[in-house]
Amino acid sequence: MQNDKLCRLKVSSVRYDPILGGYYLYVIGKGNKQRDIPLRDKVMDSIVLCRKMRLLAADFPRDSDEPLLPNSWWTAFRPSYFATMLGDENAQVPILSIQARKKRITPHYFWYSVAIISYMNNSDVYTIMRALGHEKIETTMIYLQKIMERMPNTYWIKVILNRTTGSILGRPSFEYKSSTNG
Repeated sequence: MQNDKLCRLKVSSVRYDPILGGYYLYVIGKGNKQRDIPLRDKVMDSIVLCRKMRLLAADFPRDSDEPLLPNSWWTAFRPSYFATMLGDENAQVPILSIQARKKRITPHYFWYSVAIISYMNNSDVYTIMRALGHEKIETTMIYLQKIMERMPNTYWIKVILNRTTGSILGRPSFEYKSSTNG
């Protein structure tokens, strides 16, 4: 989700799905298209905690127009402020790979991460495209291009074989076993 859309979310954006038994965000994206974004329990718990920290109700009536994630004045964050705040917080994380980055981590970076992590966990590109709300697979491929170029071809061969057969030649793993070494 883009930063400006995240900042514009309302309490009424949170919906409960009685069939699947979970929460999701009802979002209107580009071109006035509706998207339903599932919320994991941990994310939902964090939203509730954020609201309780601001002394706000943790229920989600469909007629509420108040911001889902309000600032300390109980109004919506400005997207530019939110991006700066997130970047500042990430810069303080004591993880070398984050501190060594030349570019700041922005909210949109997390969107790229969803695509990359999904793909590396064997989600197909079409499924990722739908999850990101893209109309064209080419847009999704822009997100995945760098990681695909960096991954060795042997990795992708293993992934494809694992997807189709579950193993290589009946072996449960991808470890190479030389016929001369036993």
